[in-house]
Parts: sequence; C-alpha cells; structure tokens
Amino acid sequence: MSQSKWDNIVEQLLRDTIGDGDISRLPGAGKPLKLADDSLTPPDLRAAHRIMRDNAVTPDWIAEGRRLDQLEASLRQQIHERGTRHTRERKRASASGDSGRSIGAEKSWQRYVEAYLARVERYNRDALLYNLKVPHGIKHKRILKGEDLIKRSLQSQH
Repeated sequence: MSQSKWDNIVEQLLRDTIGDGDISRLPGAGKPLKLADDSLTPPDLRAAHRIMRDNAVTPDWIAEGRRLDQLEASLRQQIHERGTRHTRERKRASASGDSGRSIGAEKSWQRYVEAYLARVERYNRDALLYNLKVPHGIKHKRILKGEDLIKRSLQSQH
C-alpha cells in the first residue's frame, strides 16, 4: 500500500475519532483527572513512591542529574564568555603592537584553559558515576570534550 493511501486512512480515522470536537459526552467529562493513578508502577514500589511524593523527596540520582545539567550549562557559558574576552584581548594587544601585553594575555589564557579542563574532567567523572547509577531507560549525561568546547568558543568569535 502506498504512503499516501496510508496517510489518507490515518487522516480519516483521526477525523472519525475527533468528530465534531465535542468531548462532553465522553466518560469522565468535566471531572478532574486522577493524576495520582499509579497503576503502571510495580505494586512493591507504590507505597515508597507515594511516601516520597507526599513528602517532596527527590531521589539522589534525580537531584544529581539536575546538578549536572546546571554544571554543564555553566561550563559552556564560562568558556564562551572567556573565549570572547580572550579574543578581544588578543586583538587589542595586536593592534597596539605591545608584545608584553600579548604575551601576558596568552599566559593568562593558558592558565584559564588548564583550570577549565580540570573542571570539565571533574564534570565528566561525576557524569560517568551518574550514568552508572541511573535506572535503566533514563537518558545518560554526555561526556564533554573540553578541547572541543574551547575550540568552538574561539571559532565563534571570528
């Protein structure tokens, strides 16, 4: 069967299902949704999940995932801002012809890069530990390539 024929069948089924858009005749119409329905949760975990939900307790791996997301965003922003500043400093030093200023800017950049790569390495270690802890089916945190982030921050300035 051709793709367009399938598309037509699907569209017709959707039109039949949606009808005129009046959903007031459906069972439960106008009543609040039962969001606490945990029928898909294994029975042996329902009590634990309910206690955690009622007491606003977040599992450690979820809190760690949030922390890692914030840290990754911060690392990306830091290198972008510092790369922008470094590029401006290099251009000023080059325009002024001051080799001392240029050498100072490069030394400062190199110190920053070393410290930045160490922070990325700590992030990667934490991300790897997180990836080992999370339940099956949960998206893993990506491992960052510090050198690539640095290159991109400098290339985006040109």
